[in-house]
Amino acid sequence: MITYDQVCAGIKRWCWDRKDLVDLIPDAILLAESRMNDSLRVAQMEAETTITLTNGSGPLPDDYLAWRRINSTDNPLRNLDYLDPDLASDTYPSGTSYLSSFFTIVGNTVKTYPTSTGTLALTYYQQVPPLSENVAGNWVTRRKFGLYLYGALLELSVFFDDDERVVTWGTLYDRSMKELQGSDVTARYAKSAMRIKGVTP
Repeated sequence: MITYDQVCAGIKRWCWDRKDLVDLIPDAILLAESRMNDSLRVAQMEAETTITLTNGSGPLPDDYLAWRRINSTDNPLRNLDYLDPDLASDTYPSGTSYLSSFFTIVGNTVKTYPTSTGTLALTYYQQVPPLSENVAGNWVTRRKFGLYLYGALLELSVFFDDDERVVTWGTLYDRSMKELQGSDVTARYAKSAMRIKGVTP
């Protein structure tokens, strides 16, 4: 697995003529991770957790990016559908309590409608595990090192005036992102068969 130090060394090699930027490399790596979290949604980012509800509300995980599925674990087990926050509050006034059928996200909190107790099973996209000197690496450095390399170089590119390398780094970053997303789609759906509704002739 590619380590944090190896990521830093790779960035230094690619902008070898700008040694004045070395101290900015840790910041560039953090910004590259933020760039990934904004647009990347692949299987490696999926996680599961349980949320305990209090008066129909519960806290989202600290590394939460987006929900994929939310199930209520009380009896009967059921999948909850998303409801717009404004519509939810209008449709279910405060204090309306019953088995929940819907949920919404407000800030860092998930709320159920009608108000329910118990627990939720949340499947969600989590942030890319941040790199640091104390972390050997993560799944991105193992699967697609280019996202870190080109992403960090793009963040440093504000210091490269009219430099042709900036266009190259942007192109390579976009290609790395598309390749990772493409391999995720293939892994999820390559073996799925098309199903046709109706009577088979």
